Amino acid sequence: MIDFPSMTFRSELDPATRKELELFYAQLEGLFRAFGFTRNGEFLELTIKRKNATGAVAGSRIIVRENAGGTGAAGTLVLYAKDGTPYYLWVDTTGDLRVHTSAPTENESVSDTAGTVVGTQT
Repeated sequence: MIDFPSMTFRSELDPATRKELELFYAQLEGLFRAFGFTRNGEFLELTIKRKNATGAVAGSRIIVRENAGGTGAAGTLVLYAKDGTPYYLWVDTTGDLRVHTSAPTENESVSDTAGTVVGTQT
């Protein structure tokens, strides 16, 4: 596991700025501790730490939100092929999962329905 780096602030900072930086650092540290960062050879792995809750509690999740500006655009997950080509995954407005080498855009230069529907979806 990789430890969160420590940080000190210069004493000549004005109190308001120092307080803002300390608050930001505390929030960043909390976010860092919610995930597990591990070196695996040459790679940095990110693990979302598990919950230990019982009852009607969902598991950990990754949320990728849409672009809400203008006419909007779907949030995307990008995976890279062996040759370095990026492939974007998103859910279109009909609920189909799509894959394409470009992400859908707000101005529709890449349409919400571009690319290929992944598998058979009903």
